Amino acid sequence: MNAAVEPHHPAHEKLGFFAKSLFIPCFFITTGFLINPRDFADSVRYHFPLVAAIIGALLVGKGIAAEIAGRKC
Repeated sequence: MNAAVEPHHPAHEKLGFFAKSLFIPCFFITTGFLINPRDFADSVRYHFPLVAAIIGALLVGKGIAAEIAGRKC
């Protein structure tokens, strides 16, 4: 999109709005339909330590990033 439209052109803002409001939700809906809920629940149940570790690492990483950003400002 950036190569096709100049950054300060009115069409750039309109294209960005449509890209964010249409493409992203369609992507998540399409991806959601590909997931089998029973397999997803089974994988969480049988691999719970791995799931907990991934979520824990995510939260710790976000906390570290927030702490660093808070100290910089």
